[in-house]
Amino acid sequence: MSLTRKRRHPLFDAYGFAVGYAVVDRNTMDVLPIADELLGIAIPEPAEGSKRDLDVLAGSAAHSIGFQNSRSMRKPAKWGRKLAARTGLLSVILDKHNAVLLPGGAHPFYLPSKDTKPGVGMDAATRAVCSSIFDLGGHAWGNDQSFRLDIRFDKATEFSKLHAAVRLLLPIVPGLAAASPILEGRLTGTHDSRLEERVRSYQRVPELVGSLVPEAVFEQEDHDREILVPIAQALAQYDPDHLLDPVVMNARGATTDFERGAMSIHVIDAQECATANMAVAEFLITVLKALVAGRWVSTYLQRAWSVDDLQVMLMSTIKDGDRTVITNGDYLLMFGLLKQGRMPVIKLWQHLFVELYGDLSENARQRIGHILEHGTLSTRIMNAVGKRPSTEKIRAAYVEMAHCLVSDKSFA
Repeated sequence: MSLTRKRRHPLFDAYGFAVGYAVVDRNTMDVLPIADELLGIAIPEPAEGSKRDLDVLAGSAAHSIGFQNSRSMRKPAKWGRKLAARTGLLSVILDKHNAVLLPGGAHPFYLPSKDTKPGVGMDAATRAVCSSIFDLGGHAWGNDQSFRLDIRFDKATEFSKLHAAVRLLLPIVPGLAAASPILEGRLTGTHDSRLEERVRSYQRVPELVGSLVPEAVFEQEDHDREILVPIAQALAQYDPDHLLDPVVMNARGATTDFERGAMSIHVIDAQECATANMAVAEFLITVLKALVAGRWVSTYLQRAWSVDDLQVMLMSTIKDGDRTVITNGDYLLMFGLLKQGRMPVIKLWQHLFVELYGDLSENARQRIGHILEHGTLSTRIMNAVGKRPSTEKIRAAYVEMAHCLVSDKSFA
């Protein structure tokens, strides 16, 4: 996990993140299973006298590599610049292999039967146990490029308020951050194919993912009883040596580690560049701050939402992304929209953007403004490749996305 110091942080004082990319051939965009080799190469450090802020991560697949913060993050915009610089340094090393990093939520040509090669991000014993539970050769384990946002908290009351707000916000996140419309060279018909594959991969042990939306629990005791205990019980028959930690194996869209004092959001696809990732993170944090502060409705009303009602909306935005139409007027009321029976999710995000504009950095204003004007990265990819895209069209779009990552520019 991204933050290892034992110091506890009050709510909204510190954050963490991890983001994953694919290592690909510069010309063909095919995956290159050389991430393990890259980890053994010394990536240049920051200037003398400065602290190391970012660590390079190994993925569970041999073509997967990423970054996570090694110090507490307080201002996402500042960390966007740090991440962009670090990505650029790694890109210089990749040049020697005729390789580049590919952003987005999933690799568009990855074929599990051909391209799955294990990486060093998972040891052999753990992999053996996981193989008995999951299809490690599927997209969910070998082709998952996400941005994980960690939000630190301290007191029990902070967890209660944060969990209520996060549960409420989860259903519309893919309407802002979906970035995986293509798998195996074809449009899937789903804007967030990464999340769809993630849910599908847990069919054998559904207790791990639940309904993707976490249960309505607002005390640690209830959280452990309703979420962690069922996970531990479900894992027992596959993992007699207890190699798997139920906290880590919790695959819901938002998870909590009380020992670290951190809540993690897992429903964000990796965006096209570092500062776009951090803009999405900053925007989500800003909306969550407003919810926790009771800007539109009380925490009491936020807590009243059932898993079923939230899951219906989340599965809709996974499928349709920014084109989803929210038809639950009570949900819109949670964000201060009165007498609204239905609204496109992109309009809801535009409403939140206007409401909270003054609390956002200039980077977030520009990057989120681009999304709200031109659509999610999934929508922009689909617009670029057309309705019946050829391999060449898809490749050209993703070559451009790889360039966006290096140059830290928005796509399309």
